[in-house]
Amino acid sequence: MPTLVIKNPDGSQQEQDVAEQLTIGRSEGNDLILSEGGVSRKHARFFLEGEALLVEDIGSANGTWVDGEKIAGPTKLSSKSQIVIGDYEIQLKLGTKSLPRAKNAGVKPSKEPTAANGKAVRAQPPRSTRVVQAIKEKPAGGGITKRPGPQRASGPQLRGLTGGVTGKTFPLKGTLTVGRVAGVDLQIDDDSVSRRHAELVVQGREVTVKDLGSANGTTVNGAPISDDTILSAGDIIQFGVVEMMFETGSASASGPRAPIARAGRGAPERPARAPIGGPSDSLDGASMSPEPAPMDPALKKKLIFGGVGVTVFLVILWAIAFNAEGERVDTGAIPLSTGKKVRPVAAERTIEEQIEDLLAECRTYSNSEHGSPDWARAEAACNKVIELEPIHQEANALVKRISVLKVCEDNMNRGKEQVAGGQLEGALDSFAKIGKDCEGYLLKTLGASKESVKEVMKRAAADCKAYASNAKWDLAYKRCELWSRLWCQNVDASQLYPPALMKMKLDGPLNPKTDWRPAEPLYINFLKAREKMKPGEPMWMCPEIIAFRPPPPPPDPGKAAKEELAKRYPEPEIGRALVFYFEGRFADAPVPLQKIRENIGKAQYHETANGLLLDINNAINLYENGTSEITNDRPERAESAFLKALAVDERLVLGERAKTLPPEEKKRELERRTSFVRRNIVETMSRTAYEKGKNLADRKDFRAACRIWKLGSNFSRSNIDLLKALTNVCTKKAEEAWQRAETCEQLKATLDFAVDGDGIKEKVAEKMAGDGCI
Repeated sequence: MPTLVIKNPDGSQQEQDVAEQLTIGRSEGNDLILSEGGVSRKHARFFLEGEALLVEDIGSANGTWVDGEKIAGPTKLSSKSQIVIGDYEIQLKLGTKSLPRAKNAGVKPSKEPTAANGKAVRAQPPRSTRVVQAIKEKPAGGGITKRPGPQRASGPQLRGLTGGVTGKTFPLKGTLTVGRVAGVDLQIDDDSVSRRHAELVVQGREVTVKDLGSANGTTVNGAPISDDTILSAGDIIQFGVVEMMFETGSASASGPRAPIARAGRGAPERPARAPIGGPSDSLDGASMSPEPAPMDPALKKKLIFGGVGVTVFLVILWAIAFNAEGERVDTGAIPLSTGKKVRPVAAERTIEEQIEDLLAECRTYSNSEHGSPDWARAEAACNKVIELEPIHQEANALVKRISVLKVCEDNMNRGKEQVAGGQLEGALDSFAKIGKDCEGYLLKTLGASKESVKEVMKRAAADCKAYASNAKWDLAYKRCELWSRLWCQNVDASQLYPPALMKMKLDGPLNPKTDWRPAEPLYINFLKAREKMKPGEPMWMCPEIIAFRPPPPPPDPGKAAKEELAKRYPEPEIGRALVFYFEGRFADAPVPLQKIRENIGKAQYHETANGLLLDINNAINLYENGTSEITNDRPERAESAFLKALAVDERLVLGERAKTLPPEEKKRELERRTSFVRRNIVETMSRTAYEKGKNLADRKDFRAACRIWKLGSNFSRSNIDLLKALTNVCTKKAEEAWQRAETCEQLKATLDFAVDGDGIKEKVAEKMAGDGCI
């Protein structure tokens, strides 16, 4: 039976058997719950096919990665496979017997040992996280963010575990406000954190946290909080989706902290303290340290009297401060001689801040792009804004938009239910009510109604033909009209209405100069039935049903370019040649130019034709030479020919403007006017470079792989696989090589991995200059 070895974000490991199938996610109902960052509610599935173990992503947000590649379907695993799910690394161990499963629903067994006795403890239940619009500073490519263990500190502090605060520590003193905007005491630049999110208060040895009405909430060990909550060492606090660990700074914090089982979603449980002088945690149970010597009685007496004196002094000081007149301080804590602090009055959130947070909540819950909207929450948030500011323009607009979209969703859902119940014509009536204002639902409706439209048209066409053939005009009118309403949504107006100055004639011979008749027989049947049932009515017009009309095709990016090329020169044949080249018609492109050269009557264009003919032939030859090298899997040898071809292509496509346009504007123009040659060079080089680099990386030749990947990125920065390889492999290898480099040669070798924008090149250059490397 295969066993999965799961490496947790904190470095500990656990094992899990795979019998027939194992589902992984952060929510209840999965076979294995992984509750740390990056794991979706239902993330992945491991299953057996014969003797082989496969993994499949089941619609997760961040994907499932195998050997550095994001998988798109079931993927076979080997004992060397490296699987990444969120912040977890997983490897396969074959032929071993795993630990038994836990019986408690939703809490899976862990093989992570405690610091005390090395025995297994249960993993924590998943922490609650609300949906937010964006999460900043995620690790690129689904990589693992290592969570550093707690270290010794001089006082209480928070240590960042996720997001942009990962690994950072924040000392806690007095009263601190946590939020997203500048001016707060602890600023977290993350969209899930509100402007003024939570408040931390240090009073003596006690530290409390409370939520300040944030949009996405504050939790302690997965339990949502609102009022003051006392923190214990090792507690995990989550502001929005950003997690931080509370550390007391005591000596015990310097070692690894044993995992603490939490009690559901309630208040966090504290670990039981071992009695002082009790048995140690060594294997034989014997104490490893001698018992402390008894204290001298005289010294003990002095300490008692000294403590009483200090206490009396503090009470007097507190009474003086409490009764003293003066302004109340609300911007910081007042230090006393004892080091204690008086808790200031928390500043209230301004109306503007409350409105901003509520608007963000309203937008999030009314967004249909990331699942089903929560209309009730969205309306509640927007209505709170209107209570604070009745004429708030965006809030009122959002409320109106929500009311419209709710109707759109109801119509779409009703139509789906009617389709499931076989009421196809009723379903089409429901779908037809979804109009232009139903943004986000039109494409969904088009897909949901497609098969129903076909079936209804098929039935209506048969009835229309039968009734019209038997002169049953009342019945024919209804069925032919239904067919015509659906048919006309996707036909040109020229098939529906007569041209100007011509009249419609449904029977008898046609005068080609004055008469017009539709080509579609069923449409003719409908128009005849309409004349019989409603004589004298004006011309029938096709009703616009947006839900049944596919969106218009995207504009042809090359159309404007070809129009400009055709008109660039007064001689039309020159324009034809440039358009042929732009479209990749290599055999046709030189012909118009050759004809101009042979025509003595167009001698004024001979010089222009000669220059363009030379450029077109050069571009074609260079393109074909580079393509030949690509065919032989030599992208590094194709680079020179392709770069020269692109330089010639630039002159042909942009003309004289190529000499005067600034680099950035020239780049944008070429992206808008991409010729056949440029498009194929860019796509071919980026794809071939990625594939060859991957083969080299599979053979562990990462230096050569990164050289090839960087070569491909010089031609295209839009190949996602190529960019992931550069980020996940080359930048990582460059950082490792930089850390190890001690000589000038080693520094130069680091540049083989360095990628533009990762900062390694700048570090190497500065180090080499400082070391006098040539």
